[in-house]
Amino acid sequence: MNKTQALMTDPELYAICKKCGAEALEARRKFIGLLPEVNVRRLYERRGYSSIYHFAAVLGGVGRRLVDDVLRLEKRFEAMPKLHAALVNGEIGLSKLSRVASIVNVENEAEICEKIMTLSRRAVEVMVIEAQSVERKMKNGGICDLNVSGHLVDLSGDCIVGHDFAETQNMDGLVTTLSGCDFTPGCKSEDVISPAGQNHDYEILNALSPEVKIKLKELIDKEIDINEIILGAMCAREAEIARQKMEIVQAQKAKRKEKSGTAIVSSKPTAESRHIPVKIRRILKLEFGSKCAHQGCGQRAEQIHHEKPFAFFAEHDPRSMKPLCRAHHELEHATRSHSPNL
Repeated sequence: MNKTQALMTDPELYAICKKCGAEALEARRKFIGLLPEVNVRRLYERRGYSSIYHFAAVLGGVGRRLVDDVLRLEKRFEAMPKLHAALVNGEIGLSKLSRVASIVNVENEAEICEKIMTLSRRAVEVMVIEAQSVERKMKNGGICDLNVSGHLVDLSGDCIVGHDFAETQNMDGLVTTLSGCDFTPGCKSEDVISPAGQNHDYEILNALSPEVKIKLKELIDKEIDINEIILGAMCAREAEIARQKMEIVQAQKAKRKEKSGTAIVSSKPTAESRHIPVKIRRILKLEFGSKCAHQGCGQRAEQIHHEKPFAFFAEHDPRSMKPLCRAHHELEHATRSHSPNL
């Protein structure tokens, strides 16, 4: 450690490390992007290297697999100028480009390129999984369209998008479908144990307490329809959640009316702050639990999404808010930024 480093505070040292790390990653991406041209010119031979792999390893510390990936992607993106430029100029990391290679084409290239410029790697993974799920469904005769959130859904019945836990990536980074259950795309209920988890019938029964099981058995013995009772309780729960949401909205309107000193509520209300009130967080937790609200995603919720953009409406309306995992929250905003209506 030199004297300069010893005199640095922890925040200063961290800032320098972060800056140097970012510069190193950028330089590495640019070096990798140069390799296809080096290979075409066979520059490595004229400089005394035995192969493109030897050249990449000595000069940039790049392994054989990354060299193969960049050469493959350069050929894949030959007819796609935006992605090709992003690859050879080092503007987008190889991991993101590898993931979208299976879903990109000449028609959607511009949109995908713009999205992955800002999306995190995890969000890109989710986007690819959803697109591949839709493609498989279409091949099997399903009919898909966009829902209000801009995500593809199956109009023939069940939603097919979201993180599919019955899928896994193979060595080429492509998604393959495994067995599962009726509740998960690509799954069959006869599979008692699946990569998606235990059979859902067993999972549901296992979630019931002994007391509930005894009560349900008593009702079944009396030939009472327990489906009607359970559905009634679920409908009552939904109605109570809707009532509490309406109470929150009315309280917000009353508060704004009191502040403005008039009975007319502005068409563009002003929230006190971006901080989401505890009451709203509680009602959303009651409605959606602790998981991401996006259909088919089993990840834990990390952020609360405003379907009515807060920057425009400046309000926290629980009727148009939902908890999402970080990846689906990014995708919601990426979809919104490409919507012609916003």
